[in-house]
Amino acid sequence: MDPSSRLPTSVLIVDDYPLFTQVLVDWFALNAPGTTCRIADSLAGALAALEAQHYDLLITDIRLPGSETLNDLRPLLERRGAQPTIVVSGYFPVDADPPMRSLGGAGQRTFLSKKDITSTSLRQALTDVMGGRHAAG
Repeated sequence: MDPSSRLPTSVLIVDDYPLFTQVLVDWFALNAPGTTCRIADSLAGALAALEAQHYDLLITDIRLPGSETLNDLRPLLERRGAQPTIVVSGYFPVDADPPMRSLGGAGQRTFLSKKDITSTSLRQALTDVMGGRHAAG
């Protein structure tokens, strides 16, 4: 991790695939000790978690219970405002540039393909959004 980037102290991971969420929790335990991770497995669960508490970082899948398209995530992303967010999906390759632009330019957001995610790409995405660089759109 670039020492100049700010590490999150709390992360909300929104995904309905337990293996993927556990990999992320383990990654944060190894690479950002002390980071608290909470998991929500649906759009409704994510909205409730954000209502109850602030999170420094949101990592969310596009397709999950209550959300089938990027547009379905709009209420979640609007609630986040300009706060750091990483959107992930197994359905869009990185070079396809999913329609993140349709969500507008507000916010520190980037996209990662689950099929291509590595420790290095996750570290870069984290550096981009936590450092305030809008990486997608």
